[in-house]
Amino acid sequence: MSLPQKVDRSMEVPVPTSTPDRGLTWRESARAARTVLAAEHGRRARAAVRPRTSRGLVRDRAPLAVGLYAASRDGRLIRQGHDGFALLEPPLSRTPAPRWRGLAHAVVDRVDRNWGAVVLGTPPTLALLTATALALIPGTGLVALVPVLFTMVHVAVLLTAPLVLALLPRRAPGPDATRLSLLSGTHWTMTLFHQGNDQRVDELFDRVRERLRHLLTTELTATGRQQGTAADNVRVTESLVCLHDGVTTTRAQDLITARHPGTTWGDGADFSVARFDQHPDDAPRVPNPPLAFVRLYLWANVIVVLGLALLVSGQERAACLDRPCANAPTEYWDALIWTAYQLVWRQPPGTEAVSGFAAVIGWLLSPLLPLLLLVSFVAYRRHRRYLDHIRRTNGRTPMSTRLLVVTVTPEERDAVIDSFDRYTDNESTPDFRRGRVPTVRLGEIADTEVFLIQVPTAGGVGASTVSQVAADVIRDLKPHCAIITGICYGLKPVEQELGDVLVSAVIRDLDHAKLTDVDGRVVRQDRSERVAPSPVLHTAAIAAQRQWQRQSGLRVRFGEILSWNKLVNSELVVTDLRERYPDAIGADMEGAAFYAVTRWAGVESILIKSICDWADGTKDDSHHVVAAANAAGFVLHLVRVGAITVGHRC
Repeated sequence: MSLPQKVDRSMEVPVPTSTPDRGLTWRESARAARTVLAAEHGRRARAAVRPRTSRGLVRDRAPLAVGLYAASRDGRLIRQGHDGFALLEPPLSRTPAPRWRGLAHAVVDRVDRNWGAVVLGTPPTLALLTATALALIPGTGLVALVPVLFTMVHVAVLLTAPLVLALLPRRAPGPDATRLSLLSGTHWTMTLFHQGNDQRVDELFDRVRERLRHLLTTELTATGRQQGTAADNVRVTESLVCLHDGVTTTRAQDLITARHPGTTWGDGADFSVARFDQHPDDAPRVPNPPLAFVRLYLWANVIVVLGLALLVSGQERAACLDRPCANAPTEYWDALIWTAYQLVWRQPPGTEAVSGFAAVIGWLLSPLLPLLLLVSFVAYRRHRRYLDHIRRTNGRTPMSTRLLVVTVTPEERDAVIDSFDRYTDNESTPDFRRGRVPTVRLGEIADTEVFLIQVPTAGGVGASTVSQVAADVIRDLKPHCAIITGICYGLKPVEQELGDVLVSAVIRDLDHAKLTDVDGRVVRQDRSERVAPSPVLHTAAIAAQRQWQRQSGLRVRFGEILSWNKLVNSELVVTDLRERYPDAIGADMEGAAFYAVTRWAGVESILIKSICDWADGTKDDSHHVVAAANAAGFVLHLVRVGAITVGHRC
């Protein structure tokens, strides 16, 4: 299970004037770090905040107390009393420009964000400075070699460990790991969430949302001022990636799951995505990380060679005090050339080192070039594999479309579940924690995450009908589009066959009418409304019709669907319907109410049902299962071929 946090899909917020809380002191930062470590999943949360460098032994970020201190100064730490806080990280591809908050903050921030380089470079630098100082003191001799040996061992261990680990057999990263790396490169991430008081979990998450709005709008306002523009209201369209491992207690995970349902969330997932309103034409952005490790390795070697050249020149001068050394590299430039030649196992022309220190250095430098070539080769292969994976997944949108499928009868529900489970080879089960209405997550197919509900009561009017239940689910789940599917009755038995799939081009509501007295009898004046479902889903269904008909052997018909909150089984009534609505191809009981709910919520929707009878007095249940399966099959086909995708359909 991973952590769902849902941010409103559409919001117009004024540019905030409030500022984040004051920054933490060092004592408060240390106390907060101890509080996290003492929590149920504290060590796992610390690892989420401080991930290891790629295939390395070093953490990517500074110790937790340092990171919390730096984040509090940037406004990325959301505080709630003494024991509640959350941590936000900006996207790697567009880190906000740092603002000057003093020298101490600038140093701490650099240390936090470059902890791997600090661990790699600080000890060798101090050791080389110590060796240089010792080399300048007469009589130290080979004592100055000890810091040099420490430097080389330290750098060799940290830089060759990734190479050794890369050669070991390992499990391939799952799809969640890949998606997480892509999403964290382009979206804000909540890496830590701690609140020991269950009653305040919801409040803390609300503060996270407000702080993210503040950070985004503040950055946008500052950019606008630099360009001579101003914004009174800012529409937030960001998506927040929430790490499952960053939540410190199981209870907090469960509470957020129950109170903020409807996010990208699945059992066993490493993260969830809390969406603001996403623009339809937002294209996925994929960070293309450079070969930073190879550059770091090269610079480390350059620093080592430069430092060793200084030590060699000093030792050579000391060795030549009591004997002539015409060709010894006593000057720094000569020593640098001599040191470079040792990398390729050669001696420079006209130069010959005479000290034992230089001999040891030459022996230690001999494996550097093979290691450099090996590290470059492994890094190149890993980079190529990464780029190949990006190319394979480039057509996928990290943010999948959320589709809600609505059914009424058990046959309709089972038909949809069976169709999707056979395709995904999974067993879907109801989720009773996602809001008040149980939902079934059918999986993610072609970048479409599909959810199913069953409305308990047929028709459009009543406490447990589609008008109430679907509205409740849409409010919690926030789907991008919705489809009502199942069974209906046909109105053209000469042209149609049982099992034909009907797709609504128009829905006519028959429940609206005016009743008057005329010559002693009641006259019904039809006031029905004709509404058109989603034109984009309608167009997508038309485009997918031919392929599915050829594969299934079934027919798909488009036209007017009547919606009447009455169960019809009368030849006289059906004949009257055919005469009054000659263009209608079928009728059901929920279509108009479903359209009203989705239209009010701003969700693209369409009706897809299959003919189970003719409602002419001979109605029975013998074709319910087959008809429901046919309609479910066409819904699955639309999802499978990518007819429902963010930015293209819904």
